[in-house]
Amino acid sequence: MSEDPDKLALDVVGELLELPADERAARVAVLCDSDPPLHSRVVSLLRELSDVAESTVAGDFFTPGQAAAPAAPTTVGKYRIIKLIGAGGMGEVFEAEQERPRRRVALKLLRAVRFTSSMLRRFEYEAEWLARLDHPGIARVYEAGTAATPRGLVPFFAMELIEGQRLNEWLAAQKPDLEARVKLLIALCDAIQHAHQKGLIHRDLKPANILVTAEGQPKVLDFGVARATTEDGSPGGGHSVHTREGAIVGTMQYMSPEQAAGDLAQLDTRSDVYALGVIAYQVLGGKVPYDVATLSIPKAIQAIQDSDPPRLGSVDKQLRGDLETIVGKAMEKDRARRYA
Repeated sequence: MSEDPDKLALDVVGELLELPADERAARVAVLCDSDPPLHSRVVSLLRELSDVAESTVAGDFFTPGQAAAPAAPTTVGKYRIIKLIGAGGMGEVFEAEQERPRRRVALKLLRAVRFTSSMLRRFEYEAEWLARLDHPGIARVYEAGTAATPRGLVPFFAMELIEGQRLNEWLAAQKPDLEARVKLLIALCDAIQHAHQKGLIHRDLKPANILVTAEGQPKVLDFGVARATTEDGSPGGGHSVHTREGAIVGTMQYMSPEQAAGDLAQLDTRSDVYALGVIAYQVLGGKVPYDVATLSIPKAIQAIQDSDPPRLGSVDKQLRGDLETIVGKAMEKDRARRYA
């Protein structure tokens, strides 16, 4: 694999920003194990992210007296900011109120650090393709554009505000029976099939990107590393303006072997099918098929490509039969053996 070192460092930073502040120092040590240049680059990028300076990475990566980032804007275009919902490597999501029509929305803003043309293209690309999706299992996009703020010109898109819990939180709180879990997975697969039929691969499917409403409807979020495909689901006629060959995109735990290898030419709808298989294994079996969270990136990639997880029926006897077969086929190492 020929990795782009800057892209790999950004991937690591994106993962770190999703962790509680006091867990980041330990995690960066694991992710950058035996790779001092990567570690140095990650620390450098973290220092540039002055908007997270208050929380720091366990206090290790920011020096006292460092300038604070510009405050979050109070308005963006016709949207009034209410509160921060969450933040990731590429941007922040706020709850906001739109004036006309009056409604609450989720407003995503691109981070103003290292504001390059490729980042702008990535944001515009995400918004353009998300607008094509119309499914009850996918958050709807209302508007996309750029707006002048105290941080400068910031790209944004406004989307449906989902009232719900992250998938793992919903499972822990509701403790749904097997029938309810299977029903949720069917609805989730239907939503992803809709995206595939519209020519879009998600490429970062994971429980953190799935909200579940009070009615049990899953809602897929964050197509931020999505890729366009040809009508038959192959990548040949598609484009991905924000990734380059050899760059790892997505979240390691849920990556297909070809995705972990950074082989963009091999990514198609079957990469999402693999991620759905990992999610299904976790939803049904109560644990991930293999845990790469404590491994360095090279060791995690090796595990994804070479390790065979325990069969689902060995985790829970009631999962033997069709469910075990379906999930196992979705998680085949060879993409040609997965569902297309």
